[in-house]
Amino acid sequence: MRKRCYATRADVRPAAVVLSADDLEFLEETLEVLGNNTLMADIREALTNVEDAAVMTRAEALRLITKR
Repeated sequence: MRKRCYATRADVRPAAVVLSADDLEFLEETLEVLGNNTLMADIREALTNVEDAAVMTRAEALRLITKR
């Protein structure tokens, strides 16, 4: 994320933030993923598989594909 520009009130409290369109899109996509329980469960399962080494290497996957 890039720098943000803050607009403050007279008492110097932040009142608004200006950020780039790319940063806004990134934040919106992140919130969409975090709000999707099914997708988050899939991500957790995938991370567990990686931690448990229950994934294939690229070479293993290519061998399976070329056998068909």
